[in-house]
Amino acid sequence: MRRGHSAIGAGQEANSRRSMPFGLTRRELEILELACDGLTNLEIARRCLISEGVVKLHLHHAYGKLGVQGRMQAARLVQAMDGVRATRMRRSETLDTLLAELLPHMAYEVRRAGEVLFRKDEPGRMMYYLQQGKIRFPELEASASPGALFGELGIFSPRHARTSSAVCETDAHLFCLSAEQSRALCLANPRFGYYMLRLVAERLWEERAKAG
Repeated sequence: MRRGHSAIGAGQEANSRRSMPFGLTRRELEILELACDGLTNLEIARRCLISEGVVKLHLHHAYGKLGVQGRMQAARLVQAMDGVRATRMRRSETLDTLLAELLPHMAYEVRRAGEVLFRKDEPGRMMYYLQQGKIRFPELEASASPGALFGELGIFSPRHARTSSAVCETDAHLFCLSAEQSRALCLANPRFGYYMLRLVAERLWEERAKAG
């Protein structure tokens, strides 16, 4: 019975490898994608919970299969793969996949119930990710729950003005990203830039719908 299970497992692994482009393993393709996103070997190692040496080994094997000499050539090939392009586009549309990249750049704060984070028409200097608690936006008659990103309109809109105040309805645990860091990340990380473009467009559409 053990030999049977072993043969089935080997067959499944072989089929999986045949379905991967250039004969890459799933791990090799995952690491190549992260490298294409601009992560260093150390950052990839931390993300994948492996050593930096193992990352280098996977990349070395992947370069051999792709027939390239280094990261830049590999990136051009990987980005041209249809399946990879579709996956990267889907990831760009969800915040969860970006958090691991954003949080190292963000400062952690705890604000008390009743505190005002910012007021309407003030210049936007900070964007927030709400880890715990509840934030109320009085002028919009709306609120944010854990997992929400807010404050981006004051950074990316043409006037850089807050469209509403933000008040802590409860004690709030927040991660904060400055306006300068937000703009720099949009240039350095295309997936983050694409996500912010979608988010700002959605916010503006929602506000227009309410006003109409």
